[in-house]
Amino acid sequence: MSDSDEEEGTEISQCRINREQMGSITLRQLFVKNSDGKYILFDYKERRSDTLVYSIPNHQRHPKWNKSQMNNLIDSVFCGYTITGIILSQHIRNGNIMYDIEDGQTRLSILQQYHDDGFEYNKHKFSDLNDEQKNRFLDYNISREVLSPIPGLSNDDFEENIHIIFQRLQQGKPLSNADMYWNRLKFPGVKFANELIELFKDNEKNYLGTKTYGSKSRSVLPEFCAIINAILYDEYGPAFRFQFKYISLPIGQNRKQLVIGFMNYYVNIINNAESHQIETPNKQTYNKCSKFWGCILMDWKNRSETNTLSRQRLKWIYIIKISRASPNFIKGAQTLYNGLSKGSKQNTTKEAISDRLKRINDFYSNKEHFTTQYCIEWNEP
Repeated sequence: MSDSDEEEGTEISQCRINREQMGSITLRQLFVKNSDGKYILFDYKERRSDTLVYSIPNHQRHPKWNKSQMNNLIDSVFCGYTITGIILSQHIRNGNIMYDIEDGQTRLSILQQYHDDGFEYNKHKFSDLNDEQKNRFLDYNISREVLSPIPGLSNDDFEENIHIIFQRLQQGKPLSNADMYWNRLKFPGVKFANELIELFKDNEKNYLGTKTYGSKSRSVLPEFCAIINAILYDEYGPAFRFQFKYISLPIGQNRKQLVIGFMNYYVNIINNAESHQIETPNKQTYNKCSKFWGCILMDWKNRSETNTLSRQRLKWIYIIKISRASPNFIKGAQTLYNGLSKGSKQNTTKEAISDRLKRINDFYSNKEHFTTQYCIEWNEP
């Protein structure tokens, strides 16, 4: 055992959360509707509601079960099998006690979808069942465990503990980087990334992949967080483990404008490069730090008096045009990066991006020499 292991083992964490068994609730009670046919307690179509007693918090993922998994869940209910209970966090909203579902929302959502005739189980929708079968489904009990703050714990600390619990509950069902950032959507760095995505949302060209951004489509969020932190803290790479220590730090208006200034510069490059007509364009994506985004950002940060933004802008427009006209320039064999290590070709570390940027600058400054030296395949745009 190492010294660090011994030191870790001597520190026992203090209790931070109250846990209480609330007793079970039937699906009939959960799925009760008002006179207008709307659910009163829980509705899987709504998130973070101020009116529903049980709601799905925004950091939860949307259900992605296949038909077999959904069928097995419904079958378990009819067979009387356990499907495990739900874990709730207690909150006060509009003076009322309400609950966020921290674990079990996928199961409840699918059960309610079936109740709404959203899919068939063994070739039968819920409305096809006889009264005995419907009652057997609706009388199924779901156990509830409620998490609440210990006395003296601030609301912010309670929320942070809930985030930790949520992530640990997902062990075995790994959260993506996008899920982990979304789980911290109130943190200054993630909040600004969210604002930046909305500011540069392009529903027509969608060069940055922001067109469908939202709770169901979060994949671009880590990239925006990485761009912000690369500019402000020189930390490249979208992985949550790299950026976590920065996303909680406040961001002043001047620093936000610095990031927005780069984004305007970057989008201008993409728009000018993409407007160039090429007979057989090689479709590119422009929302990955591991590709042009990271290199252009590093070049932008390293500019000097002799290497002005105007010159850099023209260089990058030309490089992107080449990449669109040349199928093997970046993709496939990655001929532009021949001779670099595998990590330098694809990683998002500062060192790897620096290696790729140097190769691009070398090629741009002396195309004939480096084309011959590294067997680079490219077409003049």
